[in-house]
Amino acid sequence: MQRLGAVAGDARAQPGAVRAILSRFSVARAEANIGKPYALFAQNCEHFASFAFTGKAESTTVATLGWMVAGALAVAALTAD
Repeated sequence: MQRLGAVAGDARAQPGAVRAILSRFSVARAEANIGKPYALFAQNCEHFASFAFTGKAESTTVATLGWMVAGALAVAALTAD
C-alpha cells in the first residue's frame, strides 16, 4: 500500500480525487483486518471501523469502560476499612 502523501500530490487538482484515494486506503485497511479474531476488549467492531477509517484501532466504549472500572476500584479502595 502506498503512502497517502505519495499519491495525493497528483490528485490535488481533481475534485473528489483525494476522497477516492482515502476511500481506497480505508478499504485496504478493512480488508487487512478481515479474518482476525474477535476480542471484546482488544479487537471488536468499533476497533475495526476506527482502524478502517483512521488507521488507528481504538474503541471509546472500551476506554470509557476501563475508566469506569478504575474509578470504581479507586472508590472501593478509599472507602475500605
